[in-house]
Amino acid sequence: MQPTWDQIADLLHQVHDVLQADWKVRAPSFDTLPSELLDVAVDAWCLELSKDPSESLQAPPEVQPWILARLASMSAQAKINAKTGQIPAPQLTPQTMQQFLIGEWHGALKDRWPLLMRLDEKSST
Repeated sequence: MQPTWDQIADLLHQVHDVLQADWKVRAPSFDTLPSELLDVAVDAWCLELSKDPSESLQAPPEVQPWILARLASMSAQAKINAKTGQIPAPQLTPQTMQQFLIGEWHGALKDRWPLLMRLDEKSST
């Protein structure tokens, strides 16, 4: 079954919520970005997560918030893709998850992380 972008957004949000509860951490504040070295470490852990998002992930504490940031960012992007309808939703494979959590982050989502603050503020009002 081909998922919709809304279903992909929901899945990413669910993975975010499970990991956040498991790790007892939150995504970093919107006014920060990871160092280059930390970003490389997060890439490695996102690669592990992309293999099976339902598996427990024992990532180091310093990368946990940034994994959550990537999940939140891609979930928000999936919602945008659902609204615009310009990009067909892909099959969910480990390679697709890797593209979501690593490729899309480095492609544009990292630069947009500070912009999500405004979206988050709008949704809470």
